[in-house]
This record gives sequence, structure tokens and C-alpha cells, in this order.
Amino acid sequence: MKNFKIILNEQEIELLEKLLNYSEKVARSEESKRIIVKLNEKIRRIQSDEINNQFPYIERLDEDLKEYFFRLTNEYEVDLYHSLANLIGKNKLDNIDELYEKYKMKNQMNRPNLFSDEEKLKRILSYVYNRLKIKGKI
Repeated sequence: MKNFKIILNEQEIELLEKLLNYSEKVARSEESKRIIVKLNEKIRRIQSDEINNQFPYIERLDEDLKEYFFRLTNEYEVDLYHSLANLIGKNKLDNIDELYEKYKMKNQMNRPNLFSDEEKLKRILSYVYNRLKIKGKI
């Protein structure tokens, strides 16, 4: 079996995903459904690899935290990782709850949805803190 490589932009990927999802619903043969599922898996894997290449500092985050990270990044046009790293660097605190409260006081007026999920934001904050500590930056 021959292998081919194609280059698609974001719009083309989105359209392909929609077509594959629709095709999976209407496919009659099990073989067709199996191929469609494999294609969807390949697209997700490629997208995940691309994200990890663009944002290597968040590659170890759980998928739900990555999703939250990118939602906030898109909504507020802020790199949450570097925003939190800046806070940690300026405030010599080692208590995640105190760092969270400091970040909340600073940003709650301009970015209220940033604090819609306290638990996820604290987990990201803890991740950034631990990563900076391991690298010897704090």
C-alpha cells in the first residue's frame, strides 16, 4: 500500500473533520467505518503533535488542562503559561493558594472568565511553579 503526504491548512482540516464525522454516521460497511475512525485518530494525533511543537512547555499537561489553557489563551489573547511564570517570578511565594489569590486580584476585573474553573487554573499554576522550580528559575 502506498503512503502519501498532504499539507492542509486549518480550514481544510476542520472541513475534513466534519466530513469524516458525517461519513462515519452514514457509512454502511464496517470496513469504511474502521478507515474513517483511523483517519480521525491520525488527524487528532497530528494536531496534538503540532500543539506540542508550538507549546513545548505545556506538553506534559493533561488533555483537559491543555484544552482549558488554549481556550483562555484564545479568549484573552494571553499566554497563560508565561503570565503565571511572570507572577511566580515576581512573588517569592511557594504556596499555590496564595499565588492564585494574587493572580486573581490582579486579573479578575479584566479577565473574569479566567477564573471560571479554579481547580484547573490552580493545577496549571502548580504545573508552572514546579516546572520553574525544577529548571532552577525560582
